[in-house]
Formats: sequence, C-alpha cells, structure tokens
Amino acid sequence: MKQENFIKNIAISVLLFSSTLFSFTSCSKSNEELVVQKSMICDDIVLTNALTNEIADIHTIVMGQYLSTGVLNKAIPLSNEVVSEINNLLLSQINDYKFNYVNWSNNSTTFISDFITCNNLQALIDHGSTFDFVDIHFENINNNDLATYVQSLSLDIIRDYYSRSENLILDFISSSNSFEEYELKYTNYIQDSLVTLWNAGYKDEYFYIKLCFDISKSTISYMTDYYLDILDNSKGPRWDKFKNKVREVWNEVKPVVGADIGGAFAGAMVGAVAGGVGAGPGAITGGCATSAGYCAEAIVNGL
Repeated sequence: MKQENFIKNIAISVLLFSSTLFSFTSCSKSNEELVVQKSMICDDIVLTNALTNEIADIHTIVMGQYLSTGVLNKAIPLSNEVVSEINNLLLSQINDYKFNYVNWSNNSTTFISDFITCNNLQALIDHGSTFDFVDIHFENINNNDLATYVQSLSLDIIRDYYSRSENLILDFISSSNSFEEYELKYTNYIQDSLVTLWNAGYKDEYFYIKLCFDISKSTISYMTDYYLDILDNSKGPRWDKFKNKVREVWNEVKPVVGADIGGAFAGAMVGAVAGGVGAGPGAITGGCATSAGYCAEAIVNGL
C-alpha cells in the first residue's frame, strides 16, 4: 500500500510518550469539574494498570490470530461476511482467554456482534482516532450520553501526551538490544510520566493514555513476530533485523498503531457508557475489529 493512501485515514499521531511531566497545577481540575466528570473507569491506579495491560495482552493474541489464519487477506474491502468472520474469530479467542481484570459478561459478548457491524467498523476506521462518533449507530446506547461523556474528557491532554513525542519510540527501539529491553524502557518512561496526571484527578484521561501506551506496545509486539517470521531466513540477530525493518517502514507502522488505538479508544468510550458492557470489553472489541478492518491490507500487502 502506498504511504499516502495508508496514512490519510489517521488524523492524529498515535504514540504515547511525554518528554516532560505535566505539573500538578497544569493538570488540576476544580472540585466542580471533578464532581461533574464522574469517572467511568476505575478509582484504583493499580487495577487500572492491570486492566489496560490485560486489554493489550488479548489484543496481541487476537491480532496474531488474524494474521496467522489469513482473515486479514480478505478483509479489504469490508463486507458483512468478512465482518462476521472477524467477530467470530475475536469471540473464539475471548472464550479461550482467562480474564483476571476485564469484566466480561453476557452483555459484553453480545456487544461484539451488535456494535461491530460493517457500517460501524467503517465509521471507526474513518473517524475513531478523532473521537467523532456521529456515524456510530448502536441501539443500546444514547448518542447524547456518549457525546456528553466524550466532551467531559480533556481530549487535548490525551492528544498532547502522544502527539508531541511520537518519534520517541524509534529512540527506544534503536537504543535497545532486545524487545524486552525496549519494553522495559518504554514502560518505565510512560509510567513515571503519568503519575502526576492521575494524582491531579485525570483518572479517565489516565486510563485512555495508558491504554494508548499499552495498545501501541501490543502492536509493536505482534508486528515484531510478523516481521521476524518473514525475516527468519536472513542473516543476523532477530532483534537487529527487526530494528532495521522498523526504520525502513516507520511511516507506515505509525498508522497501524493509530488504527489499533483509534478503535480501542472508540470501543472503550462506547462501552463505558453502554450499560453492562464496560470500557475494557469495549476497548478489546473496538481495537481488534478496527485493526482487522483497516490494517489488514497494509499489514499483508504494504509492510
């Protein structure tokens, strides 16, 4: 896929680093604002971290399955048949996964087929990363409630945290001798940067930024496996081969991460407002389905 065609649907840069910490003053909300914006996520930072980690873990597994089973080879253009196959594979992986933190219920399972339709998936592909959900149609949610919740978030903070530092991921990869070393640097950096944000009362924003970080790490993980399988017959250490490949295709890798994150954001926000679903199952559903729908052609043909 040509780079200009691949990038055009992703309006927001997707990598989640911040080169400086927000001060407590710049992040603080007034008491009135904190009362108005009741957290839809979780009031425990340890559980929030565990939740986003688990969402990313299952995302890695599902996307790996999409790649290995060939579902992505026929996902473009979208059709009802393809979307049904995407959802069925997602559901089968969810049924096999032992969740410790994501609260998966019957409502969450129904959410997959009800929410991820051909039209909604196309809307997520086109607008998910811009938080524009006007074209999303889901009978179990009031669009006014969704709009109110989205507007209650400090979207500028979420955008700023990743957009102004998008190229740092290359520095972490280039300076690491293994995926584990890269992951440790990435984890330490982002967790240290986000503590001030949480303490200032931006708990929902923390969830989405941490989710963005973990999903982007997941994307690098499953794409690492994909690249290394392709490159396995070439000479040199596996990690070094991957680093060289990432540098070569970086401008195309960024939108892959963007599609993953845009879908996870949209699914989480819809799931947070939809009764009985939850942000966790919503993020898994939106992230995986949007990745399959949008990234398919790029992953199997363009990278």
